[in-house]
Amino acid sequence: MKNTHDRVAKLINAIKSNSSLAGLYGILADIQHLASSFECISFIWISRVRNVEADLLAKQVLSAELALMAAPTLA
Repeated sequence: MKNTHDRVAKLINAIKSNSSLAGLYGILADIQHLASSFECISFIWISRVRNVEADLLAKQVLSAELALMAAPTLA
């Protein structure tokens, strides 16, 4: 998981410094485009350990979305 955390931290730094990031260019471009719609916006990185409730909520939502996307059974 450390690699994922490092990538997210690098992504946040790239957003804040308005720089590019080769491996995450598409994601970064989407975020920068959406962020330009706001008058005021800020980005911070908080580790999962320090934000347990939000991490659990995100996992529950992802699990629910995956359940909804399950292939239909053919009768």
